[in-house]
Amino acid sequence: MNERSLHLSPEGIKKVNLALAAKTMTTERLAIELKLASLYVNKFFRGEAIPTQLFAQICDGLSLNWQELFDKSAPPPATLSIDSTVQEIRQKCHENLTKRCNRIRIPDMTEPRELKEVYTSINIVEEIGQLRERLSFINDRSGILTKIGDRLKRDGNAEDLDRYLSRVAVKSVPALNAIKEYSKLIILGGAGSGKTTFLKYLVLQCLNSNFHGELVPLLIYLKDFAESSKTLPEYILATFLSYGIKDLHHIEQFLNQGNLLILLDGLDEVDQPKQRQVITEVKNLADQFHRNHIFVTCRVCDYRFEQFSEVQIARFNDEQIQTFIRQWFNNRDITKNFMAAIAENPTIREFAENPLLLTFLCLIFESKSSFNYLEIIDKCLGLYLKKWDQERDITTRNLPIELNAWSRLALLGMDAGKYIFKENYLIASLFSPTQSNQELDLKAILKNGILTQRHEDTYAFSYSPFQEYLTAKKIAESSNPQALNYLISRFEQPRWQNVILLTSGMLENADELVIKLHKKANQILEKQQNIQEFLDWINKNSNYLRVSYQPSTLRAFYLDIDLNNFRIQDRNRAIEITRNRTIDRLKERSGDTTGSAIKKPLDEDTSGISVTSLNPDYDLAIALNHHLAIYVANHSILYLAGLLEPQLRRSLQVLKEQLPDPSTEADKFNSWWQSYGMNWSKDCRSLLIQHRKGTQDWSFSATEEALLRRYHDAHVLLVNCLNTSAISLSVKQAVLDTMFLPIWQQP
Repeated sequence: MNERSLHLSPEGIKKVNLALAAKTMTTERLAIELKLASLYVNKFFRGEAIPTQLFAQICDGLSLNWQELFDKSAPPPATLSIDSTVQEIRQKCHENLTKRCNRIRIPDMTEPRELKEVYTSINIVEEIGQLRERLSFINDRSGILTKIGDRLKRDGNAEDLDRYLSRVAVKSVPALNAIKEYSKLIILGGAGSGKTTFLKYLVLQCLNSNFHGELVPLLIYLKDFAESSKTLPEYILATFLSYGIKDLHHIEQFLNQGNLLILLDGLDEVDQPKQRQVITEVKNLADQFHRNHIFVTCRVCDYRFEQFSEVQIARFNDEQIQTFIRQWFNNRDITKNFMAAIAENPTIREFAENPLLLTFLCLIFESKSSFNYLEIIDKCLGLYLKKWDQERDITTRNLPIELNAWSRLALLGMDAGKYIFKENYLIASLFSPTQSNQELDLKAILKNGILTQRHEDTYAFSYSPFQEYLTAKKIAESSNPQALNYLISRFEQPRWQNVILLTSGMLENADELVIKLHKKANQILEKQQNIQEFLDWINKNSNYLRVSYQPSTLRAFYLDIDLNNFRIQDRNRAIEITRNRTIDRLKERSGDTTGSAIKKPLDEDTSGISVTSLNPDYDLAIALNHHLAIYVANHSILYLAGLLEPQLRRSLQVLKEQLPDPSTEADKFNSWWQSYGMNWSKDCRSLLIQHRKGTQDWSFSATEEALLRRYHDAHVLLVNCLNTSAISLSVKQAVLDTMFLPIWQQP
């Protein structure tokens, strides 16, 4: 069979470099333009051999004739046409293979979906050694701080250094283009990363001549092969027989000539007693029929395959998540709502980076149009631990590790602020001293997907919500009477707040936790006389309002507004947060240096004033309304009050969704403002004014402001617990009735 690789002649190297210079491009830029991995673009310019099709594609990108550039002394190049016998077999397999590969189904799906409808291109990390090198400095904490300290300071997560490191990744490239240069490949990826789906996609792309169109593809599940009594070459022939190919002598010829794209899925899914035999079969196949392309998928590869390269499937990025969701729902409004829902919760957003879990999230959103935080983590963890393997009858990952052991590891790590674990620490935490050496198989444990290897002897939970959930489970199921006190004492530490929320949701009755949390929140301000008087003022003013919201919502409304105002050093009414900046501008426009023209109260409706009027009061209203719209577009306002009163939150969200983004769509915002600004402002002022009576300029020091912010944030956590936990009506009402009251009115 003809060699399917070419390399440049010495003269060709000179010509391509001149052509690159003429285009004033770098090799990296050329790779981006051609949508190719930079690895083989660089090999091309160094005169190293690359596949014929890629050689021709790069030459075309440089406006050169590829047939004039390759080294003629090398073996003759492969033609870009397909052998007639190969084409005939491909056609015979096409319908059967398409039917087998063009569908996906996961647990809880009532019927399969067509792969071509929802498939989203994945990325891979080619240099796995580079990933390990990037993580090799984890023990040098001073070196880490030097390299990434600025980023941690900017993000405000300096205390979570290990958590940051557990998410370190390296540059990834589009998978389909990158793997074209490989003939023997191990494709690694965690549970649900899309390994099987990717192999199905390769079959379809091969059949459609978009990926090695000169080959005949076949997909073999190694677990099924292991249960047969055949050798791997015999099983390949039997597989083609199941495809409807009766002339098996052609397949034997293809095996010998290298005309096959052999895709072997799920090496880690083979039952343990048969794994060594299957590994030997794969190695023998690669040795005996080395001309064929052979790709093997596996979660964790602790076997050495001399002829094979390794790549790692990367997690979905933002663009891939959006593409998948858009294709899954095929509905702009649902897609928008889904993206908004995961944006509100970083935990759920992290799960969306995994194709399997993202599919699972889509199914839940289809049925409920929302996400329950505890339910999502519980189901995702269950999917990893049991359900995904049970659906496919996989027993090799039924490990001697009880859920309680995982919870113990999670709690120990959370208590120490650890998100990365050394191997010795894992063994001590997960295994009991009585377990045998055979049971102390950390490689086997990794196969269930709960943990992932970050370096040679360094591991982390594959998703941080798993560690938070398992920690909460350990505390919620504890018989120790001090367990809740232990938890509540950490309520202001950021890494514990999700744990508290999850624990409250797991408890059959969360009354004690909520009462303790409420008391702790009040203690933040109990010695602050000035702030206590402010809370008393909030309570008195909220009592004057005649609206349907409960008193705690109104008190939260005041607190939200004043905290927003403190941040910009302006404690006037919410709709006047930019008044001082605007008055000077109005004076300049009107020629009124005294400001005597500014007299109409802003609470009054000015919509009846003619737009052609030179009335400075109207100009001021327009300017203030414009600043208010920009403020609402860029800030989360009345967050705590919105948690307590869903209708208020919905009203605010409706107002906010009407606004184009002034920072990224300035022209669109200004155009929209000209048409709809006054009506929007009227609605916004109406919503704010009906909840706000009286004003007073409260003077707080920086220390007091910080305490008030802590108090506010503690109540956000408390309200979230109230909204998601099993709490008696009497306790819930008692907490709501006394929320945001001064200390002398607390029980």
